[in-house]
Amino acid sequence: MKRNRFSTVLGLISIAILAGIMTPSANAAEFAVFNPIGAIEPLENQPLAERLADFDGKRIALAYYAKAQNPHAVRAIGEMLWTEFEGVTGQMRNIGSSIGAKPLAYYQTLAGYDAVVLGVADCTLSAWWAAYHAKMIESLGTPVVVLTHAAYEKALDAGALDNGFTGVRKAVIDPGLYSAGFNQLTATGNTNFLRNIAFATVTERVKETVYDQAKAALTGALTEAEANPPAITAQQLAGWSSGDPTDRMLTVTAANDVKASREFDRMAMELGFGDGLPLIMPLPELVGKMLSATTRDRGEVLGKVMPRGGDITVEKVAVNAVMAGARPEYFPAVLAAMEAYASSWEDGNLLYHSLTSSDNYTLLLLLSGPVVEELGISGQWGFVGSGNEANNGIGRAVRLSIRNIGQNRTHETDGTARVGRQNDHALTVFGEQENLLPDGWERFHEMLGFERDQSTVTLHGYYAPRLYSAGGGVNASFTPNTLINNIRTNAGTANVSIATIPRNVADLMKDSGRADKAALLSGNQMGPTTTYRNLVWPIVVGDPESVRVYYGSTASGTAFYGTQAFQTRVITGAALTKSGRGPTAPGAPQDFKVTRNGSAATLSWSAPLSAGGGEIAGYQVSFTGGSAAGATNPGGVIPAVTVTAPSNPAALTGTTTAIPAAPVAFPATPAHPNTPAWTNVPEGETSFTFEGLDEGAEYFFKVRAINDVRNAVQLTGTGANRQLDYSASGRGAWAAPEPE
Repeated sequence: MKRNRFSTVLGLISIAILAGIMTPSANAAEFAVFNPIGAIEPLENQPLAERLADFDGKRIALAYYAKAQNPHAVRAIGEMLWTEFEGVTGQMRNIGSSIGAKPLAYYQTLAGYDAVVLGVADCTLSAWWAAYHAKMIESLGTPVVVLTHAAYEKALDAGALDNGFTGVRKAVIDPGLYSAGFNQLTATGNTNFLRNIAFATVTERVKETVYDQAKAALTGALTEAEANPPAITAQQLAGWSSGDPTDRMLTVTAANDVKASREFDRMAMELGFGDGLPLIMPLPELVGKMLSATTRDRGEVLGKVMPRGGDITVEKVAVNAVMAGARPEYFPAVLAAMEAYASSWEDGNLLYHSLTSSDNYTLLLLLSGPVVEELGISGQWGFVGSGNEANNGIGRAVRLSIRNIGQNRTHETDGTARVGRQNDHALTVFGEQENLLPDGWERFHEMLGFERDQSTVTLHGYYAPRLYSAGGGVNASFTPNTLINNIRTNAGTANVSIATIPRNVADLMKDSGRADKAALLSGNQMGPTTTYRNLVWPIVVGDPESVRVYYGSTASGTAFYGTQAFQTRVITGAALTKSGRGPTAPGAPQDFKVTRNGSAATLSWSAPLSAGGGEIAGYQVSFTGGSAAGATNPGGVIPAVTVTAPSNPAALTGTTTAIPAAPVAFPATPAHPNTPAWTNVPEGETSFTFEGLDEGAEYFFKVRAINDVRNAVQLTGTGANRQLDYSASGRGAWAAPEPE
């Protein structure tokens, strides 16, 4: 009896203990943390253009990116339509290897057909931009279907959300059959595999044939949701199933701060702002300490993270820097890197490709100047690996800022996340230490025209698989001339690259007559010439090691993503360190208001509270969101692109089909000039009126001040005609209009 009574009591105690474990504690605490997600402006959701009643007698544009299999893919759909329906005609239209926005004339030309087949969205960026192209064409009344590889369907959907076109029509291609088609094309020259097999087959992954998907997308009546699509919400853009991603603060509930830290990590992964490693909770006191390291105002908008267009504010960067575990002293360098990343978009300097491309590009951050020594940024032992707090803290802060402020998510717009990216958690970060330089050799930022006591951060997009060892290791036999020749001949024909040169090699180079670094860029060595149109920046690092070259392209040819992906920014506004205290750009203009009157919008503002380190030289305004993607620009597209008709891929020659093999050229000039990203306001004015706007459309307006501080440099021109360009200097923070 006693034993039974004891068992009963023990059981009741056990139940009570379990109940205490499994139910929330009455003493659970709430921790307020800052939200690291950037704000993306939702665009008005454009309805679909009317579908065709049928295909009989219709003219179909078969538009393709200039990749090996793409022209065959769109032609296969055209030939299948030609076989089934009476009087179908088609024309091939090569929109080129540049996958970004096109001149308006391209879209007007394609809209002149009865329907458009566009493809293939077979990488992250081509998928994202395909939604933009489709929207532009359909805004002119012509239906479009996008052929997309199944692996990039989410990137296409993200592009549709960001560009205000959630109804984008698509035909999804099975990955296995697409790869088989490519093998057939390259191995046997069989151009009919896609038409006869891949696009006519149902698979486990694709439940309807590509051809049937394309036909259904282009014919039949619109649904109510397609004709009147619902408004796009911030929650949709962020991919959150609950909660408001625009909230400034989030709440973590846990029994204590240790458990709160684990709960925050879980929340970060669930809501998409974690990188898979533990994070520091961005508590108000920690974010405040981070912000105390700069003289910049926490609300300043520094630009956008592309391609999705998240607004970069000083506060959002501070939040992500705290999460990364960066010290406050690092913060001005992180801010400068983010400004360079944002500014590169409007200058056609496509750094954002390096962290969204489906190929293994990545981003290098090179620091130069006294900040290297003061912060302990390494350029010596293990400088691109683990073990150095400053290198990894700065790199992770920048990487998290790009990921979270830009909402650049794994499996969506982060294409290289398919396989991983070199040093993806903390990027590739190192500094050029002054004590490693041979006597008389300048630091890197001095080569760019900055003063020796200034500090800079340079962003360089490079192709990780082509990290090249040019020789010069501790057990290697070499001469300086041999190393220079190796660097030059392997650097491609039109690329910008960075070469890390060990101290012992640099000493030998100096002893052989190179009195300074400038000598390495002259006389048919590492600088651009008519023969070798590359440019390789020499950076001295620790020894012993071989010379390493961080190439800006995938192969020996021109860099795929633009002329170059390279920009340098002066570190300014530092409050806790001696270095980085140079003159700053202006703050945001004040009292910014927008008054709409029919097709006109009048912008007015007053001077910023701070002119920065120089005199206000003028103001610039934008009605497209500045460098924002997705906001339709009635005057053209951003950034400006050439309008020369792309050449016909060799793979198309010799093909005899009902659809002509050669693409028809686009017009030689756009219908009207492109509108720049920013418009200069007449001198002395603090107001500006935009005319000719669509009365029914939603626009995003910005204004910024410009001063005379030279705080940024990039490269213009190609080949032997490259030159340093300081036009990105002095750009102040953006101001958004105050609510009416």
